[in-house]
Amino acid sequence: MAVSISHISFEHHYPHALGIGETEPRISWRFAGDAVNWTQTSYDMEITRDISHHSHSHPTGEQAQQQQLFSVNGSESVLVPWPTLALSAGERASVRIRARGRQWSDITDVGNNGKKLDSEWSDRYFVEAGLFEKKDWRDAEMIASTSAEDRDVAKRPRLFRKEFSLSSKHGSGSDAGGSHNERYNENWLASGRGQAVMSSPQIARARLYVTAAGLYQAYIDGRSVNGDVVLAPGWQDYGYRRVYDTYDVTEHLTQQGSVDPDLQSDHHHRREDKGRHVLGIVVGEGWYAGRIGWNGGQRNVWGSDLGVLALLVVTMTDGTQRVVKTDESWSYGAGPIIRSEIYDGEEYDAREELEGWMIPGYRAQKGTWGGVKTIDTPFDRLAAPDGPPIMRTGEVELADVLTSPSGKTILDFGQNLVGWLRVKFDGPRGQQIKFRHAEVLENGELAIGPLRNAAQTDTVTLSGNQTLEWEPAFTYHGFRYVEVTGWPDTVPLNKKSIRAIVVHSAMERSGYFECSDPLLNKLHENIIWSMRGNFMSVPTDCPQRDERLGWSGDAHVFARTANYLFDTSGFWRGWMRDVYEEQRARNGSPANVTPSFPWVQNTPITPAVWGDVVVGNPWNTYQSFRDRNILLEQYAGAKAWLDSGIQRQPSTPRNIALWDRDAFQFGDWLDPTAPENDASQAQTDKRFVADAYLVGMTKLVAQMARVLDKRDDEKYHARWADDLQAAFQHAWVHKDGTVYNETQTGIALCLWFDLFRSEREAEAAAARLDNIIAGNEYKVGTGFAGTHILGHALTRYNLTSTFYRMLKQTTVPSWLYQVVMGGTTTWERWDSMLPDGSVNWGGMTSFNHYAFGSVGDWIHRVIGGLAPSEEEGWRKAVVRVEPGGGITHARARYLSPYGWIETEWTADNGKKPKLKVTVPPNAMAEVVMTAHGKERATIGSGQHEFPSAESN
Repeated sequence: MAVSISHISFEHHYPHALGIGETEPRISWRFAGDAVNWTQTSYDMEITRDISHHSHSHPTGEQAQQQQLFSVNGSESVLVPWPTLALSAGERASVRIRARGRQWSDITDVGNNGKKLDSEWSDRYFVEAGLFEKKDWRDAEMIASTSAEDRDVAKRPRLFRKEFSLSSKHGSGSDAGGSHNERYNENWLASGRGQAVMSSPQIARARLYVTAAGLYQAYIDGRSVNGDVVLAPGWQDYGYRRVYDTYDVTEHLTQQGSVDPDLQSDHHHRREDKGRHVLGIVVGEGWYAGRIGWNGGQRNVWGSDLGVLALLVVTMTDGTQRVVKTDESWSYGAGPIIRSEIYDGEEYDAREELEGWMIPGYRAQKGTWGGVKTIDTPFDRLAAPDGPPIMRTGEVELADVLTSPSGKTILDFGQNLVGWLRVKFDGPRGQQIKFRHAEVLENGELAIGPLRNAAQTDTVTLSGNQTLEWEPAFTYHGFRYVEVTGWPDTVPLNKKSIRAIVVHSAMERSGYFECSDPLLNKLHENIIWSMRGNFMSVPTDCPQRDERLGWSGDAHVFARTANYLFDTSGFWRGWMRDVYEEQRARNGSPANVTPSFPWVQNTPITPAVWGDVVVGNPWNTYQSFRDRNILLEQYAGAKAWLDSGIQRQPSTPRNIALWDRDAFQFGDWLDPTAPENDASQAQTDKRFVADAYLVGMTKLVAQMARVLDKRDDEKYHARWADDLQAAFQHAWVHKDGTVYNETQTGIALCLWFDLFRSEREAEAAAARLDNIIAGNEYKVGTGFAGTHILGHALTRYNLTSTFYRMLKQTTVPSWLYQVVMGGTTTWERWDSMLPDGSVNWGGMTSFNHYAFGSVGDWIHRVIGGLAPSEEEGWRKAVVRVEPGGGITHARARYLSPYGWIETEWTADNGKKPKLKVTVPPNAMAEVVMTAHGKERATIGSGQHEFPSAESN
């Protein structure tokens, strides 16, 4: 029996806590090991920090490190408080932990008779603060080119360049930061300890802090700083929050021969001084200044100048610092990227490449480079990221090369994905190759209708000088198929010359599921692919057409599924901060899409479900990650939505005022009966849907107040919910207990939000819902508002078998229809593709849209049997397996804040199911075996089997 600490994290930062925005980051640690019924009773935490950040003396060696040991009694291991002085800007610390605990004979009777069992010390994990104030940026300013920008067309990306020296023979040097470095050197010499090492100080560490008015790629001496980080710094509502990134570039400046040898091909670019370097940054328009929105959209939403803000801080072994910053000493030029747009793709002309521009000694042709200007630097909005960056996360090999009926060459990657191509080829000078991307084929040709006004086309022109390895810089595509024209005859078109790169916000994968039904496994895999393709800094609706916006309703209904599949805690925290800022600017009503912009906001009032994201998402995030701070950050917004954001019935007492009957609503968006030209025209009345969610969200705000110990608020909102529920019943529930809309969504909403007058009414309604589903041949009858709760409502009233029959249905509308039709992601419409293989084209059709993938939450909780408890989250998981649907085996795994929790069950030939449950140390689970007459057991860590060996 053993227990160990497998991982330490700070706040919600993954994979690294570098340049974070918290000065006192909370600390969490996960466990591994097979210890049975083990709980932590105390822990030791050792923090090692560089005390030079709190001193002007800059000591070196061991004296520069200070170790502090903290011993704390308690069982908490998630988001425990930072125990010492706050981190200062740029300060780095390491943490290691040793957990002390006991194994108990019975986890439900923890006492003093447990067996002592402690972990070994964990590995060291590092945390480093970012920059917090304007002064931390050392007078760096955002710079832009001096050339005039044409506001009405795509902007050519800019190259920004700065050559500098870190060599002592150049002194502190104006091109390496000037007076600031000299001041640090003077402080060091004044201490009386630096004279002996000043002749040849070595680099101890180097950090690059960078953001852009647009998207950037950064290089030092021709080597990428970004690594696999792409589309940086991502998409935020730039009017409120401007994310900057932090990179450890120590190796870029210290490795021997750090300049890429491929960039030194001619004698003009040989390095004559190893102390000289070049910081080069390419900036594209991205979301910041590029076209956003459908039907032409809008350009320059947040600005028209493409700019960059950068600060390179190099700390030497003698304690001095050298600084390189963006200012008017930089220069700019234009390179081979002619344009690179989010929707329309990239145009790359290799004949325009500027050989050697990123290495020292570059000799530019006259007139090719110009000076820069400073532009407004948004110091008041600069923020370290909350969530992970967008990154290259995988590659997909070419599956097939097809010839269309019209003779076009089409690449099939076998998977609908989001990203771009990586290509290696050569050919004669001036040869142009085009790559047009789409999600599906129709009649053997590329189906471009669903793209609307997004070209999704990359164009490459060859130089004829050398083999070109290319991938686009500032665009992305949603595609499975690529139409290629102009491919060189001398280069084989195969998996060696071309492959697909997958990109998305690099959240840690946390949830896994598999069962004996291959179609359900494929559905689950499709849900994952759609989430990956649409979590791109913001939760987008689709990745292929001229939209790709952060629609709030889609995010709301999918959140619980998302929270199981990936660690979304940091992702949601960042996006919801923008949602809240938008809400504050709109008198309590959040925007339909965030980041928002004027062109797309066709109503000042956001409808139900979409606006309800400010209540539902914070609550769901809290349920999954147990972070009261996230709940507290969004609590004011949740209250404001109820207080002033909702357009209520006029001349009605506030306590019973439901939604204004004339208010704009999306309703049960895209239910199967909605006409192609109006997705809001569903079977269930829009006003009914809005009022049901209003009561449900008011109840949730009362629960939020309870968790946050706001007792007066809790009582107030609980009473308000009761009054609204009575008003709802008066408006929508007949005296005989039937509801205004006896539809799948109408009844399911009332069951899920407990809107009936009595349990007897609810049970009768559940029976009617069962009959409605059977009468519809177990096909889906819900849209966005109803789909994510339908299965849960049925299971709550012992109708799990009914939902199994729905889930296993393969004719349209159903989840598995998409699978049997060859879908590799989930679709926007239940019938995005019709049975004859044609595209259901009504002006809004995507084959990569996660909303109806919200069924994943039911799959995880009911088939997999894994869910967090209402009161304690994953500290006390709920394991409730309900076999059905002919499934004989299932397995679910979840990487909880405490470690891996796992279920695995088999149920052969109608026998009682056998269940294995694995619980991580310092956690427990309540196991409910519904097939055994509601048998319950509370178990601790370790592996457990049901029925137990003793019962057999």
